[in-house]
Amino acid sequence: ESTITVTGDVTVPAGVTLHIEPGTVVQFAANSDDQGSGFDTNKSELIVNGTLSAVGTEAQPITFRSTNTVNSSNADWTRLAVLGSATFSYCQIRDGRWGIYAVDVNSLAVDHCTLTNCGNAGLG
Repeated sequence: ESTITVTGDVTVPAGVTLHIEPGTVVQFAANSDDQGSGFDTNKSELIVNGTLSAVGTEAQPITFRSTNTVNSSNADWTRLAVLGSATFSYCQIRDGRWGIYAVDVNSLAVDHCTLTNCGNAGLG
């Protein structure tokens, strides 16, 4: 199990696949975007132009959340923006303005996931 802290936007370029291992916690810095880019220049986000494979297990789900674990807001970070392709399985997604935001998506598969405390929508 590992924890990754994101302080700005992360972009998966077209033609590239990002695999996130079971048990990984991806925490986005609350109300921060040190790159000042993306859909929201004030908050961190993951932008998938290529392919994302976030496949956890029942025993080791993948978690996407805010670094603010005490008083998390439903908009501490922005979104998991899928413009390419993504698979989310056994994931916990919480504390974002959006959870998964599908924009002109090539393919999207979501199963056995919980989306909680998302401000605008868990899936948009």
